[in-house]
This record gives sequence, structure tokens and C-alpha cells, in this order.
Amino acid sequence: MAPRIQRLPETLANKIAAGEVVERPSSVVKELVENALDAGASRVEVRLTGGGRDRVEVRDDGEGMGFEDARLSLERHATSKLRSAEDLFAIRTLGFRGEALPSIAGVSRMTILTRERGSEEGTRVEVHGGRILRHEAAGVPAGTTVRVEDLFYNVPARRKFLRRASTELGHATEALVRIALAHPEVAFHVWHEGRAVLDAPAGADPKERIAALLGRELYAHLHPVEGDLGEVSVRGHLASPEVTRASNRGLYVYVNGRFVSDRQVSHAIRRAYGELIDRGRSPVVVLRISLPPAAVDVNVHPQKTEVRFADGRKVYAAVVQALERTLARAPWAGISRFDAPGTDGAGADAPLTGVRAAAPTAAAHLARVGEALQAYGEGLRLRRSPSPGASPPAVPHAVDLFAPPGRGSKAAGYFSRLKAIGQLRAKFILCESEEGLVVIDQHAAHERVEFERLREAWRRRAVAVQRLLVPETVDLPVALAERLERFLEPLGALGFDLAPLGGGTLGVSGVPAELTGPSLRQTLLDVAEELAEVGDTSRFERAVDGILATVACHSVVRFGDLLSLEACQALLDRMDGIPRGANCPHGRPVAFALPERELLKRFGR
Repeated sequence: MAPRIQRLPETLANKIAAGEVVERPSSVVKELVENALDAGASRVEVRLTGGGRDRVEVRDDGEGMGFEDARLSLERHATSKLRSAEDLFAIRTLGFRGEALPSIAGVSRMTILTRERGSEEGTRVEVHGGRILRHEAAGVPAGTTVRVEDLFYNVPARRKFLRRASTELGHATEALVRIALAHPEVAFHVWHEGRAVLDAPAGADPKERIAALLGRELYAHLHPVEGDLGEVSVRGHLASPEVTRASNRGLYVYVNGRFVSDRQVSHAIRRAYGELIDRGRSPVVVLRISLPPAAVDVNVHPQKTEVRFADGRKVYAAVVQALERTLARAPWAGISRFDAPGTDGAGADAPLTGVRAAAPTAAAHLARVGEALQAYGEGLRLRRSPSPGASPPAVPHAVDLFAPPGRGSKAAGYFSRLKAIGQLRAKFILCESEEGLVVIDQHAAHERVEFERLREAWRRRAVAVQRLLVPETVDLPVALAERLERFLEPLGALGFDLAPLGGGTLGVSGVPAELTGPSLRQTLLDVAEELAEVGDTSRFERAVDGILATVACHSVVRFGDLLSLEACQALLDRMDGIPRGANCPHGRPVAFALPERELLKRFGR
């Protein structure tokens, strides 16, 4: 009987391998750029067409390849980076398996142009679907250029799962940002269909590179992290606690120069921040962990984004200690604005834009709050605790923000039956009920009220827009700006009048009328995070509640806002007129009840 088990043809094996290594155009970009860095490149250029679906071209000035090496690079498990099994425990390069190039070539039309440094003649190789069509000498520049066209052209089932060009471009840009953050000594230039989307010159210090890629306004809020625990070295930068994200997309962790997604390290970062950031928020951290190659296994996942530590506890402890050392010093204290590199403090009197001050008690901020309340025609009796020895700042009294429609009517529900008797540390409203004491989270309560009002306005397509007298410009990470640009029209219906200006910069001409305070950039960052899982405008409705919750969060009273008893009572009255009033839009509880009998028991009565 003839054997049933047969060796697969090389082309079919490469297609199967591509399923693990090549997920989408961003995978191609990542693998080719990492090859360029392993080749010692000091400049990497990336050109994309159709978000990378139609073409990905990566050009570097690295050491290049000779005539035979160019052909051998297309054979599976052919690599210059390993020689023996022992080398697997001393990996210092980004690539090492010899899988990426043949896998990509197996599902695309690939052209390789390469010339070794010092060589007078270069090489040209053309491959279609894994078959080498041309291998010849050619006059080409020193270094290597790899052009990948028509990705998955011979695997239609895979190609149909690729998303629209703008979505794929966002993924490709994020892949490049992850690499560029770890290599400030290398210049990265990226174009999409002739338009520059990322420009990161070489030689920038790590802090400047972070600001260039994640947002220029982040610069003044980045603080160095440094710590060592045995052979584990931790270096990088963290952003002050007021700069947060709605997801962990602000965490960039590198192990021996390789970007990784590691739950253990992410947990260590969150533990170090502790209560400094709100629950459900994530900090912005760029962290480089260095340890002996033998102490970490990078041969865990085909895409090499997962690692296994020989001593995970030590790495965890090293991360926590390094971050806590910086966080304990609170170096951000006193920061009231963003400074971009090279401004020398220019614009010191400019209001803070893009983040919320950790302790916004300055008179200038109070004046802006009062002016904002007057400008929108509604407000609350708002005061701040003065600094010791200072007089309370004058804040204009406006119409009560919490008053329900039809002011004469009062709902007869649970919250309206409570009697506001004061505030605790300008964070919680203390109420007397028939059963005892009720503590209300003032921010969560107002957030729920505003969220329901916004949601009703959205249902009626009547979200009010505040036109800005002077349009603002907001710098965002390129990938997040690209994401917002895909949804300009539906975001306009929510009150955001945005215009792309290129390079991650957006022009803002209008915002939801309720959006006040110095949080426009942070709001746009959070909106972009809410849109992360939305593929196209037809699915925009899925993200609406999250976006409305973001707008509500940035539009209402915060911890530190002193409220009059009249304002507290009006907020309680409003809560009975909305659904799901017991929780904020993010699911946190609004109220905590302490029955009188429990109080009596506590006092032994």
C-alpha cells in the first residue's frame, strides 16, 4: 500500500508558515524593518500603498547581502543569526528563525534589491508566490530594498479578511511606532501613497523620540525611570498620573530591544501606579528591560511578541521598584502646562491643554472654570479649597447645572428623598436618608446624568456643538489620528468638528457644547481608544456609548470641586429622572449606604 503521508511542496509549506508569521500588512512591515535593524541600518524608509495591502517597500542602508545570500534568504530556516542550538539561549537579534522572508514571499510578489557595503555589484531577486523568477546581478544602492506587492494575491481566502486601507495603515503605523521607540539612534521615515505619515530623525534622545511619536504635548510630562535588581536593568520614561489612556495601548514594553506584550510586566506597571490613576485607566509608560539573553526565552511565539522569563518574579520586582522610585518623588508636581522640546518654557502663561491637572487648585484654573461655566450659560456654585493662607478665589455663580427640566417638579425617587448635608474632601456628597447615611460619588453621579442626557440627544441627532472662536490644533500619535480621520462624519454628528492637518495633527473647530475644561486632547485620545475595535463607519454605532461616556467624563464636576448644598440637592433630584442611576457609565457604583443601625453598632449602642 502506498504511503498516505507525503512531504508538502515547498510553496505550500511556505503558505502554511505565512499563516503564523504574516497576519496582515503590519506583520510584513514589522519583519522587514526588524531585518533592516539586524543588518545595522541607521536609516529606514518605508513606503506603503493601499495601507500596505497593495505594496510595502522597506529600504535601509544596512550591510546588504551578497549574490548567494540573497537567494538563500528565501529558503526556510536559512539565517545568518544562528549556528548551533546553544545560540538559541544567546539571541541578541530581533530575527533568528529564518521564516519571515520566505513566508512573505510565499504569499506575495516580492522583489529584493541588495548590495553589500564595499561591493561594486548588487543583486536583484524576483519571487512570485514562493517561486524565484529572476536572480541576477544588478546595479543598486548599498543596503537592501524589499518590495512586497499584492499581499495574499494567491490566497484569496486570506486577502478577503484584510480591512480597508485606512485600518491597515493604522496597524502598520503602530508597528513602526513600536520599533522606532526602541531605536532613537535610527532614522525612520514613512510615506503612504506619497504622503509623509511618520518622520523620526536619528539622534534624538529617548524622551524626544517618545514625544515625536506619541504626541508632542506629552514631552513635559515624561519622567525618567531607572533601576537595577541583580542582572535585570530597567530604563525608560513614564508619564505623570494625570496622563492616562482608556486601554493599555499606552504601554510600550521592550525586553532586550524587542517589543513584547507581557501580562506580568503590565500588571507590575499597574501595581506601581496603584491609586494614582483612576480604575479602568492605564498609564503611558515606555520601558526597556535588559537582562542576559540566557535569562529570557524569545522563541515562544511565531511573531516573537511573547517571552518567557527564567525568573519572572525578579523581573516583576525590578519593574515595580524602578517605577515606584520615580512615582514616589512625584516629579510632576507643579507642572501646569506642556512644553515641547526647544521651547525654553515659552508660553508659560498658556492654559494646560490635553491633560487634567493632578491638583487643579491654582487661581488661574479656577478662573477658567468660572469663565467656561458662564460661556455655556449653565453652571453650578463652584468653589475650590484655597491654598493655606490664601483667600478663596472668586468664581462666578451661574444657573445651577444640575437643575432638572421643568424646575418646579421633583421626582419622588430614592435620590431625591435624600437630604444633602455636606461634602467630604470635595469628593463625596454626604446625605441623610430615612435609614442613615448615604455617601455619593459626585463625579460618578454627575457623569451618569450627563451621559444619559447626551445619549438622548444622540438618539434625536441633536447633540449641541460649541464652535470655537479660534480653532485649536491637537497633536496625537499618528496611529490614533489616522483612526479619528476615518470617522470624521459620524464624529461630527457627535459634536466633534475635526480636520486632518497631517503628521498626527488635527484641527478642531467645534466640540460638544458640554465639553469644558483643559481636556480636549485627552478626550480625543480616549475617543480614539473607543474606536479601536470599530472597523468602518457602518459599525460606528457600537462605539457611540463609549464615546458619549468619554465626553460625559470630561464634562462634569470632578474630585476637588466644592459644591453648594443647593447644587448637591439639585444633582440628587436629577438622578431619579434617569435610568441606571446607581452606576456611572463605566460601571462604578454611585452611592454607598451606611444604615443608622450599623453606626449604632459601631459605637456600641
